[in-house]
Amino acid sequence: MASGGADADVRVWDADTGRCADVLKAHDDAIYTLCFSPLGERLATASADNMARIWDVGTRQCLGTCAGHQDWVNGVVFSPCGTSLATASMDCTARIWDAQTASCVTTLQAELCPLIGVAYSPSGRTLAAAGSPMATSVQVWDARTGKPVMALSTGAGAHADSVLSVCFSPDGNTLLTGSQDKTAAIWELRTGERRRSFQGHTDSVASACFGLDGRQVLTGSGDRTVRLWEAETGACVRAFK
Repeated sequence: MASGGADADVRVWDADTGRCADVLKAHDDAIYTLCFSPLGERLATASADNMARIWDVGTRQCLGTCAGHQDWVNGVVFSPCGTSLATASMDCTARIWDAQTASCVTTLQAELCPLIGVAYSPSGRTLAAAGSPMATSVQVWDARTGKPVMALSTGAGAHADSVLSVCFSPDGNTLLTGSQDKTAAIWELRTGERRRSFQGHTDSVASACFGLDGRQVLTGSGDRTVRLWEAETGACVRAFK
């Protein structure tokens, strides 16, 4: 396991014992998010120092710095094949980087600002970013061409506040969002329509993800609970405090 904090450090943990195995002096400011590559051999970190970095998990060495954003980097994710890295930033852009060289391949200008979270579809062909509802709450691009595919607006049926988290379903047909409006929702990517809503949290839903088979949804909230839901019905199965 790995975690990043406001102290700008990354801590690597033994998942079996819970002991800290190493501490990396990773950035010059708070680390907002991090993720492992699909094979687990690399780690990507995103920070308020406007940069993302790629690390070798085995040697703990920095393999590259993704520099170019003009504001905090709030989201980072590897593509499913591990050859690319996507970031989302407070500067209202998402960027796609070569995961080997840390060079910027594409800059995606978003209608929404700031950007908070980012996710690849399982095929790696589509990229989604979440953010403020000033214009749209979620924007989706073709990851190969950089062209916008769709956007979820702040109109009827959409979230009433900023979207903090995005996650594709395992089949890539729907998108799960977690919002500051205390709800999570599943959206049809073909139509942009809301399929299901998850209500019950009493504070912002900061993180939301699908189970491996897509039948269940897990949400984490500022109300200090984690909730497990049935994706098809929207029913809460269990709340963990």
